[in-house]
Amino acid sequence: MRVFVAYVPSGRRRVCPATGSATAPGRSRYHLNIIPKVIDMNEHGIQRDSASWQFFVRTSFAVSVIALTIGIYFLPVIAWIKGYLAMGSLFAIGSSFTLAKTVRDEHEAKKLINKISEVKTERILKDFERD
Repeated sequence: MRVFVAYVPSGRRRVCPATGSATAPGRSRYHLNIIPKVIDMNEHGIQRDSASWQFFVRTSFAVSVIALTIGIYFLPVIAWIKGYLAMGSLFAIGSSFTLAKTVRDEHEAKKLINKISEVKTERILKDFERD
């Protein structure tokens, strides 16, 4: 699904649900200096990586692990040193997965908190405008 997103100078995105155009209610796109951008999203509104990027990332990871394994195997040292290097490498790889997941989860949590905060702010502004 392709979504047309507009970036307004205030930093808020506006999309007209009826037309999919990048305009704010009651204003023209030229008046607000809106820059339209197309983003590929799935049915849940989450931006996804392209298939070619996913292939590149997975291939790069596989090549690096294979090169590291071959390098440790052909290292001219005794077996227990090779084992130590292999265990350390596996621990580093596992820790990098854990770190990446933790950073991603923290980012997702901040996005949710920001959405909730934005909704509360909009509700307060609407209440203020009514009075």
